Amino acid sequence: MDANGANAETRLYKPWGEPRYPGGMQPGFGFTGQRGEPALGLYDYKARFYDPALGRFIQADSIVPGAGNPSAWDRYAYALNNPVRYTDPSGHCSFSFNDGIWGFLQSCVVDVLDAVEAYQEGERRPDVLTMHATGGTDFLVETANQIHQLNSDLQTVFSDAPLSERLLPAVNVGSFAVGTAATIVGGAQLVKAGVETISVKTPYGRAWQSLDPDALSLRRQVSGGAEIYRGGALGKTNVAEGQFWAPENPLNPGYASRYGAGSYSGLPDFVIGGNLKPDTPFITRHAPGVGSNAGGALEIVTRANGVHINYFFMR
Repeated sequence: MDANGANAETRLYKPWGEPRYPGGMQPGFGFTGQRGEPALGLYDYKARFYDPALGRFIQADSIVPGAGNPSAWDRYAYALNNPVRYTDPSGHCSFSFNDGIWGFLQSCVVDVLDAVEAYQEGERRPDVLTMHATGGTDFLVETANQIHQLNSDLQTVFSDAPLSERLLPAVNVGSFAVGTAATIVGGAQLVKAGVETISVKTPYGRAWQSLDPDALSLRRQVSGGAEIYRGGALGKTNVAEGQFWAPENPLNPGYASRYGAGSYSGLPDFVIGGNLKPDTPFITRHAPGVGSNAGGALEIVTRANGVHINYFFMR
């Protein structure tokens, strides 16, 4: 773009990033928004350099996101060897825009966070930490400016701003977490601060904040002190340590089906109500289905013992 906002130049590329225009690679930002280094014939992907002629990175990835995917273990591969579908904004992690922003955060951040948590729990074996998704230090943490920007971006992500205005801040949050996680020792707390604002670890996997306007509205209500509820079956369902809560009373008809209750159908044996404890991480999302209970209603997922119990009622 020129100073007037008009298109000043068009650059076309082959699938792997080789320029289609005469003269080859040009200085400045080019393929997938990365800075070109014409003298080297490489693109600077922040964590490492990429060679479009080879369709490969020239350094091994120090993070192995999605270690369960055999393609992820080719540590020189670009975009899972599928540049038409995937892109790699950080040099560490491939994702598809079709998967949305949360797809990026889940595919690129959760494995790194697992490595951080393993380290904090005492794990020191490099091979085990690598299996969890990390292996080295590629980024330095510019703490003051990055934390300030992270706080600003998080406020935007969970605001009433249009979705188009929230997408870039959400990407910044994820990129910050990935970059910071590479400094697994010094950056562990910063990663957890960023990622746990938008996700909560549960026995069934990590639950992620929904960007649905109704989910964001519920999040604000819960932060403001709204009462939340939980029902269950005696001997089967957690009570105060439970992580899954609802904005409505479990005695309402159809509750078990709407919230995907896994331990009972029909009416619960007990009902508890309370308020979120201060500074407790939580997210709001549409409840997944369990068995014959379809789910779909908005629920609150908190850390265990994250709710102050106001009452306990048994039928």
